[in-house]
Amino acid sequence: MIPNRLISSQTSGASRLSLPRLFRRALLAALFFFHPAAHSIVGKAYFALTGLNSMFVPLGGNVFLQPAILLSAALLIMTPVANRLLPRRWDGVSIGLGLLFVGAVTGLAWNFRADVVAMTFCSVFLSGLFVFVSLVRYPLEESDIHTIFVALSLGLMFPLMAGLQVFYQNWGIPDLSTVIAAHSSANGIQAYEEVTFGSRGNTASLLVLVGPPLLALLFDRRRVSWPKAIYALCLALIVVNLVILQQRAAIFICLVSIAFLWCFKAKTVSSHILYLATGAVVLFAVTTYSPAVANLIDERFVPALTWDVDSDHSVSGRTEAIQEGVGLAVANLPFGLGPGSAVKVHSQGSAHQFNVQQGLENGVIGFLGSVVLSISALLLLIRAISAGDRLPATRWRFIFAVGPASYLVHGVLANVAINFGWVNTWVVLFVGMLALALSADRDIPAEVSEVRRSLVRTPPPFRRPPQVAVPLQVLLTRQS
Repeated sequence: MIPNRLISSQTSGASRLSLPRLFRRALLAALFFFHPAAHSIVGKAYFALTGLNSMFVPLGGNVFLQPAILLSAALLIMTPVANRLLPRRWDGVSIGLGLLFVGAVTGLAWNFRADVVAMTFCSVFLSGLFVFVSLVRYPLEESDIHTIFVALSLGLMFPLMAGLQVFYQNWGIPDLSTVIAAHSSANGIQAYEEVTFGSRGNTASLLVLVGPPLLALLFDRRRVSWPKAIYALCLALIVVNLVILQQRAAIFICLVSIAFLWCFKAKTVSSHILYLATGAVVLFAVTTYSPAVANLIDERFVPALTWDVDSDHSVSGRTEAIQEGVGLAVANLPFGLGPGSAVKVHSQGSAHQFNVQQGLENGVIGFLGSVVLSISALLLLIRAISAGDRLPATRWRFIFAVGPASYLVHGVLANVAINFGWVNTWVVLFVGMLALALSADRDIPAEVSEVRRSLVRTPPPFRRPPQVAVPLQVLLTRQS
């Protein structure tokens, strides 16, 4: 048990924020607010001001004006020296990210004259390196969780609400048939794509990354009410946008992330049986009482789940894209075609599979890094689930790990966006969450460290010297 005086001192200390902690928290909020809003008016204004609004302009010193680099460098400076000098424990996530970075460096060196390659390296891999180094040893606190995800939610609302506004202007308040028609109409959905993140796949990748941690925070009983209201509003916008997008892999991964959350919260066999029974009842009710939804599942989701190449054009196109990506990767061994090159050399602009895409662009080293990273992120999440909801550090680890793990599962099934030109929203949030998950994984819980520090500071209790036996003859002599 932890003494009450330690708990009270910790609470009072948390309520009195020092100036460096305030600065760190402001920098965290800026980092996680700007990047979800980077393709809205907030980000476009900054990129236009710094000259980072074109992919084909020769690189200059303004690459270091990327918000990810500036804010990460400031965070690194503001992080206590004791945290930065702690010995590092190598793990699969760090190794995977390191291999990806080395693969990108070799791909850049081998294909330096190719268009888009240097820009993608600076936008994705250089920025990701700064973000990871600044956050992997960040002294995480409970209030930082609110700071990060409230800022992220507010930033994400800019593109999501802009997309809903454009969709409403074109289609009004739609029913299900209207949404399906809008999805099938290339011209009808184009304006929506332009104001969100450039394509439906880009938007779906981001929602898969940020939706699961927000859901975990919404159902965390320890959270105060006002951040939960922001999380609930952002999640409602995510659900509506997922219905508009109808990206089957994204919807499937979001359902899987709900199962991750259930396994984290519930530990008994009866609770898992209840979860499965509830899912079966909901699916039965939807297919029975909503024929439109049942037809949508039969026509769009069943062929994707069964990988029916013959009856689904999207599945067959994805298969052809993967095969073409494998062919290009093998033809350009060992260093690949360079970061970001798939958009120019692949006939569909993407290999539609994360690991194949990395092999195509960053060669053998990048492919190995993507495999190690995918497996390690899943193992990090499984370890968080097995630890359960017991300590603050275990909750933090799950909250920060569930989004990147879902994002990578989505990438293995259907590829994911990493950047959209200089808009590097995906890589910044992905690497930032992974780094903070590792920080929570490595750090000693605050109450345990407080007890240890108190034991070090407390002097040993005074001990009376032992009594020495005196012979009776000596005592009699003294008395006489």
